[in-house]
Amino acid sequence: MISKKKEKSNPIGLTSIALLLLFIIVSFTMSAAAAQSALFEVAYITNGGSDTVSVIDTGTNTVIATVDVESRPEGIAVSPDGKKVYVANLGSNTVSVIDTATNKVTATMDTGSDPHGVAATPDGKKVYVTNYGGDTVSVIDTATNRVTATVDVGVNPFGVVVAGTMAYVTNDIDRTVSVIDTATDTVTATLNVENQHPGGVTVAGSRAYVTSGGTDTVSVIDTNSNSVIATVDVGSRPTGVVVTGTKAYVANFGGNTLSVIDTATNTVTSTVDVGKSPYGIAVNPDGTKVYAANAYDNTISVIDTATNRVTATVKVGTLPKAFGQFVSSVPVSEVETNPTEESEKTPADSHENTEAGQNVNTQTNTVNNYYNSTQTNTQTSNVNNYYENTQTNTQTTTVNYNYYNEPAERPENARVRNEEVRKAEDPPVEKPKPSSASVNLHGEKTRVVKGEDILLKLSAVNLITKPTMHVQAIIIPPSGMSVSSTEFVESGAGQYTTTYEIEPGKGRDIEVRIAANQVGDFNVTGRVIYYFGNNKKDGEDCTLDLPIQVEDPAPQPTPESRPDISDISDILDMPGFGVSGLVFILMLAFILRRND
Repeated sequence: MISKKKEKSNPIGLTSIALLLLFIIVSFTMSAAAAQSALFEVAYITNGGSDTVSVIDTGTNTVIATVDVESRPEGIAVSPDGKKVYVANLGSNTVSVIDTATNKVTATMDTGSDPHGVAATPDGKKVYVTNYGGDTVSVIDTATNRVTATVDVGVNPFGVVVAGTMAYVTNDIDRTVSVIDTATDTVTATLNVENQHPGGVTVAGSRAYVTSGGTDTVSVIDTNSNSVIATVDVGSRPTGVVVTGTKAYVANFGGNTLSVIDTATNTVTSTVDVGKSPYGIAVNPDGTKVYAANAYDNTISVIDTATNRVTATVKVGTLPKAFGQFVSSVPVSEVETNPTEESEKTPADSHENTEAGQNVNTQTNTVNNYYNSTQTNTQTSNVNNYYENTQTNTQTTTVNYNYYNEPAERPENARVRNEEVRKAEDPPVEKPKPSSASVNLHGEKTRVVKGEDILLKLSAVNLITKPTMHVQAIIIPPSGMSVSSTEFVESGAGQYTTTYEIEPGKGRDIEVRIAANQVGDFNVTGRVIYYFGNNKKDGEDCTLDLPIQVEDPAPQPTPESRPDISDISDILDMPGFGVSGLVFILMLAFILRRND
């Protein structure tokens, strides 16, 4: 009988192997989860003067990428998942979609006229865009990148924010806020804020905060009752507004400051000095930092919300406005950086074959910027049609006049880029050719009561490469009204004229005051005729229109009517006085007779 030798197991070795395998599995799982959940915080800044979006790493406060978009980007919104950025291009009536994984434009949609504000729904399925020049809001389906609805709102819709199932839209001229039900895309309420030029809007809990650039105030709205419950005085010409915790931060475009409002008391508790003309403002996801886009400094100010102090300043592109919530977190594995900054770009001709068989050669030069307007000079030659190997050569010079009367300057390097060509299956869309006139008529005070002055400004800019610019400006006010500005003289029935010259690289603002002596809605027409040097035959004639509104003044309280008792006959005629008066006269006669 052969006996088998019993083998002894090694429990320590098996346990070690099991623990090692468990460690490897757990480590791999944790690494995979970390790779999926890690987030990278970035800020996307629209640069209206250079047609780009700067991408800032908020951890290092450096620009890590620059994305080319279309003309005059201003409004911006990041999708809730951080994977898409939506940019409103005011100058081209479009919205660009940026993929945050590659920092490249993946789609461009046509909207209404002058798109400005942008906001996404909490589920990311829709994006709402205010069309300032069209009095509408475009609703974009983010799955198809197509406009699925157009909502009529007030006059000149400016800002938009989505809170829950409601979108709140500020209407500049109407002094109202339209409330849109995002389920049906219909306006369910219109709120009167009374204050002039409502602009930025944000919602926190049951409160909406609306800036009013015409009255330097912020209106606080109870969203349950849709009524204004407080009005807070802030700095000059407030635009953007954002709330974090118990503080509301307001960008004061005309004051170079941020006002900090205590939302519990609706009072300003602090004022923060930032760069020149802050426009857009946003807060980071954890609420520890606020970012302000300084339009005329070409910078972003970073503010510590614990101390209300500026901790960093980041240089970006030309005329950063970044109107909207432009700071967000994106998956860290998806970020593709391109550290090339605006100042490092050099001019170069670019020829690229597109899927539609179209060649595009574009050259763009940009010079500074004006508050709310950009003028573009474009020369375009087209050969053949859209589908048959079209070749387009475009040279564009964008000239913008600084609101604070500083001379325009040409950047050291002009920027060259390829315009995005739409897919061949989409029908070609004809866009209006930009005016070659570097002039602008804008309103400083266009909604007044009868007896007040309407205040407009006529701006003109001369290119730095041009000879002396000779300008004749003609203002045609509404019938029955007159221009009271001393620079203008009456030159005919119902029109007023002034002439002046502008040297190369300079600009000039002219104040236009019109006496509002009748009630109603009107248009003011500005006509600017100009030429350069002695070349009168190539002079240009530009016509500009601006709507104005004149209202009836509020009725003044009158003293209570009192009877005129200057004549005794009037007294005797007063109701109830006849008998008393007769008794008084008889008593007086009796006393006099007795004394005799």
